[in-house]
Amino acid sequence: MGTRGQHSHFAWDLALYRSWVENEFVDFSLPQFGNTVSRTTNADDTIHQGIEAGLDVFIEPDFLTSKGLWMTWRNVLTVNDFFFDNDDTFGDNNLAGVPDILYVTELRLNSDQDWYTGVNLRWVPDGPYADYANTLQVNGYKLLGFTAGIKIADIATFYVSAENVLDKNYISNVSSVADLSREQGAAIFTPGQGRAVFGGLTLTY
Repeated sequence: MGTRGQHSHFAWDLALYRSWVENEFVDFSLPQFGNTVSRTTNADDTIHQGIEAGLDVFIEPDFLTSKGLWMTWRNVLTVNDFFFDNDDTFGDNNLAGVPDILYVTELRLNSDQDWYTGVNLRWVPDGPYADYANTLQVNGYKLLGFTAGIKIADIATFYVSAENVLDKNYISNVSSVADLSREQGAAIFTPGQGRAVFGGLTLTY
Protein backbone atom coordinates (compact mmCIF):
# COMPACT_ATOMS: atom_id res chain seq x y z
CA MET A 1 0.00 0.00 0.00
CA GLY A 2 1.44 3.35 -0.89
CA THR A 3 1.27 6.73 -2.52
CA ARG A 4 3.33 8.64 -5.06
CA GLY A 5 2.99 12.20 -6.21
CA GLN A 6 4.27 15.73 -6.53
CA HIS A 7 2.93 19.05 -5.31
CA SER A 8 4.59 22.43 -5.50
CA HIS A 9 8.20 21.98 -4.32
CA PHE A 10 7.74 18.44 -3.01
CA ALA A 11 7.75 14.97 -4.56
CA TRP A 12 7.17 11.80 -2.56
CA ASP A 13 7.05 8.04 -2.83
CA LEU A 14 5.76 6.02 0.13
CA ALA A 15 5.11 2.28 0.42
CA LEU A 16 4.08 0.16 3.41
CA TYR A 17 4.26 -3.61 3.06
CA ARG A 18 3.84 -6.85 4.99
CA SER A 19 4.74 -10.32 3.71
CA TRP A 20 4.01 -13.68 5.28
CA VAL A 21 6.82 -16.04 4.20
CA GLU A 22 6.83 -19.82 4.47
CA ASN A 23 9.96 -21.99 4.40
CA GLU A 24 12.52 -19.17 4.27
CA PHE A 25 16.13 -20.39 4.20
CA VAL A 26 17.94 -19.76 7.52
CA ASP A 27 20.82 -21.31 9.48
CA PHE A 28 20.17 -23.72 12.35
CA SER A 29 22.77 -25.17 14.71
CA LEU A 30 23.44 -28.91 14.70
CA PRO A 31 23.29 -30.20 18.31
CA GLN A 32 25.12 -33.41 17.41
CA PHE A 33 28.22 -31.27 16.74
CA GLY A 34 27.92 -29.34 20.00
CA ASN A 35 26.10 -26.50 18.24
CA THR A 36 29.41 -25.41 16.68
CA VAL A 37 28.25 -26.31 13.16
CA SER A 38 25.16 -25.02 11.40
CA ARG A 39 23.23 -25.98 8.31
CA THR A 40 20.91 -24.03 6.06
CA THR A 41 17.34 -25.25 6.06
CA ASN A 42 13.78 -23.93 6.03
CA ALA A 43 12.18 -21.96 8.84
CA ASP A 44 8.48 -22.44 9.46
CA ASP A 45 7.06 -18.92 9.19
CA THR A 46 8.71 -15.51 8.96
CA ILE A 47 7.28 -12.05 8.49
CA HIS A 48 8.81 -9.25 6.44
CA GLN A 49 7.25 -5.84 6.94
CA GLY A 50 8.42 -2.27 6.71
CA ILE A 51 8.35 1.14 5.10
CA GLU A 52 10.05 2.46 1.99
CA ALA A 53 9.83 6.24 1.75
CA GLY A 54 11.34 8.87 -0.50
CA LEU A 55 10.99 12.66 -0.35
CA ASP A 56 12.47 15.23 -2.74
CA VAL A 57 12.42 18.92 -1.87
CA PHE A 58 13.13 21.43 -4.64
CA ILE A 59 14.71 24.58 -3.22
CA GLU A 60 14.54 27.57 -5.56
CA PRO A 61 15.15 30.85 -3.74
CA ASP A 62 15.49 34.01 -5.85
CA PHE A 63 19.17 34.51 -5.02
CA LEU A 64 19.90 31.13 -6.64
CA THR A 65 17.47 31.12 -9.56
CA SER A 66 18.69 34.57 -10.63
CA LYS A 67 22.06 32.90 -11.23
CA GLY A 68 20.63 29.86 -12.99
CA LEU A 69 20.95 27.66 -9.90
CA TRP A 70 18.60 25.57 -7.77
CA MET A 71 18.94 22.91 -5.08
CA THR A 72 17.46 19.46 -4.64
CA TRP A 73 17.27 17.75 -1.25
CA ARG A 74 16.67 14.02 -1.67
CA ASN A 75 15.79 11.64 1.17
CA VAL A 76 15.30 7.88 1.16
CA LEU A 77 14.27 5.99 4.31
CA THR A 78 13.95 2.22 4.63
CA VAL A 79 12.52 0.65 7.80
CA ASN A 80 12.81 -3.14 8.04
CA ASP A 81 10.97 -5.30 10.56
CA PHE A 82 11.83 -8.91 9.66
CA PHE A 83 11.28 -11.60 12.28
CA PHE A 84 10.38 -15.21 13.01
CA ASP A 85 6.73 -15.92 13.73
CA ASN A 86 6.68 -18.14 16.83
CA ASP A 87 9.50 -20.36 15.59
CA ASP A 88 10.28 -23.51 17.63
CA THR A 89 13.97 -22.56 17.86
CA PHE A 90 14.16 -18.78 17.59
CA GLY A 91 10.75 -17.67 18.84
CA ASP A 92 10.02 -14.17 17.54
CA ASN A 93 13.67 -13.13 17.08
CA ASN A 94 14.70 -10.68 14.40
CA LEU A 95 16.06 -12.13 11.19
CA ALA A 96 19.81 -11.67 10.89
CA GLY A 97 21.69 -9.71 8.26
CA VAL A 98 19.22 -6.86 7.73
CA PRO A 99 19.50 -3.49 9.53
CA ASP A 100 16.31 -2.05 11.00
CA ILE A 101 16.79 1.42 9.53
CA LEU A 102 18.70 2.82 6.55
CA TYR A 103 18.57 6.53 5.74
CA VAL A 104 20.24 8.17 2.74
CA THR A 105 20.11 11.90 2.07
CA GLU A 106 21.72 14.18 -0.51
CA LEU A 107 21.74 17.95 -0.95
CA ARG A 108 22.60 18.83 -4.55
CA LEU A 109 23.27 22.18 -6.22
CA ASN A 110 22.21 22.17 -9.87
CA SER A 111 23.02 24.63 -12.66
CA ASP A 112 21.30 25.37 -15.95
CA GLN A 113 24.84 25.28 -17.35
CA ASP A 114 24.60 21.47 -17.08
CA TRP A 115 26.72 20.84 -13.99
CA TYR A 116 25.93 19.78 -10.43
CA THR A 117 27.65 19.15 -7.12
CA GLY A 118 26.36 17.65 -3.91
CA VAL A 119 27.01 16.21 -0.49
CA ASN A 120 25.41 12.98 0.78
CA LEU A 121 25.05 10.98 3.97
CA ARG A 122 24.35 7.27 4.47
CA TRP A 123 23.22 6.44 8.01
CA VAL A 124 22.55 3.07 9.62
CA PRO A 125 21.67 3.83 13.29
CA ASP A 126 22.08 0.20 14.36
CA GLY A 127 23.55 -2.59 12.30
CA PRO A 128 21.88 -5.96 11.72
CA TYR A 129 21.99 -8.93 14.04
CA ALA A 130 24.83 -11.28 13.17
CA ASP A 131 22.90 -14.42 14.08
CA TYR A 132 19.34 -15.69 14.31
CA ALA A 133 19.73 -16.22 18.06
CA ASN A 134 20.21 -12.42 18.29
CA THR A 135 23.29 -12.69 20.52
CA LEU A 136 25.21 -9.92 18.70
CA GLN A 137 24.11 -6.78 16.90
CA VAL A 138 26.57 -5.01 14.62
CA ASN A 139 27.36 -1.34 15.26
CA GLY A 140 25.77 1.29 13.08
CA TYR A 141 27.65 3.84 10.99
CA LYS A 142 27.48 7.19 9.19
CA LEU A 143 29.23 7.72 5.85
CA LEU A 144 29.80 11.11 4.24
CA GLY A 145 30.28 11.53 0.51
CA PHE A 146 30.49 14.09 -2.28
CA THR A 147 29.44 14.02 -5.93
CA ALA A 148 29.88 16.28 -8.93
CA GLY A 149 29.16 16.07 -12.62
CA ILE A 150 29.16 18.08 -15.81
CA LYS A 151 27.60 17.52 -19.21
CA ILE A 152 30.34 17.43 -21.81
CA ALA A 153 28.25 16.49 -24.87
CA ASP A 154 24.60 16.06 -25.82
CA ILE A 155 24.64 12.43 -24.67
CA ALA A 156 27.60 12.37 -22.28
CA THR A 157 28.02 13.47 -18.64
CA PHE A 158 31.27 13.13 -16.72
CA TYR A 159 30.93 12.51 -12.98
CA VAL A 160 33.16 12.05 -9.95
CA SER A 161 32.17 10.57 -6.59
CA ALA A 162 34.05 10.59 -3.27
CA GLU A 163 32.80 8.02 -0.77
CA ASN A 164 33.44 7.56 2.96
CA VAL A 165 35.52 10.74 2.93
CA LEU A 166 36.06 10.55 6.71
CA ASP A 167 37.53 7.04 6.27
CA LYS A 168 35.28 5.42 8.86
CA ASN A 169 35.73 1.76 9.82
CA TYR A 170 32.47 -0.17 9.58
CA ILE A 171 30.95 -3.55 8.76
CA SER A 172 29.16 -3.45 5.41
CA ASN A 173 27.81 -7.00 5.27
CA VAL A 174 27.12 -9.95 7.56
CA SER A 175 26.99 -13.61 6.51
CA SER A 176 24.60 -14.67 9.24
CA VAL A 177 24.86 -17.86 11.30
CA ALA A 178 22.52 -19.63 13.70
CA ASP A 179 24.11 -18.71 17.04
CA LEU A 180 27.38 -16.77 17.05
CA SER A 181 27.97 -17.48 20.74
CA ARG A 182 28.25 -21.18 19.85
CA GLU A 183 30.15 -20.68 16.60
CA GLN A 184 33.18 -18.76 17.82
CA GLY A 185 35.66 -17.76 15.15
CA ALA A 186 33.13 -17.78 12.31
CA ALA A 187 34.30 -15.41 9.56
CA ILE A 188 31.01 -13.65 8.85
CA PHE A 189 31.88 -9.93 8.74
CA THR A 190 32.78 -8.01 5.59
CA PRO A 191 34.61 -4.72 6.23
CA GLY A 192 33.25 -1.64 4.53
CA GLN A 193 35.18 0.24 1.88
CA GLY A 194 37.47 2.98 3.12
CA ARG A 195 37.93 6.41 1.58
CA ALA A 196 37.62 6.14 -2.20
CA VAL A 197 37.16 8.30 -5.28
CA PHE A 198 35.44 7.13 -8.46
CA GLY A 199 34.92 8.76 -11.83
CA GLY A 200 33.03 7.81 -14.92
CA LEU A 201 31.01 8.71 -17.96
CA THR A 202 27.24 8.43 -18.31
CA LEU A 203 25.82 8.08 -21.82
CA THR A 204 22.16 8.84 -22.53
CA TYR A 205 20.53 7.81 -25.80
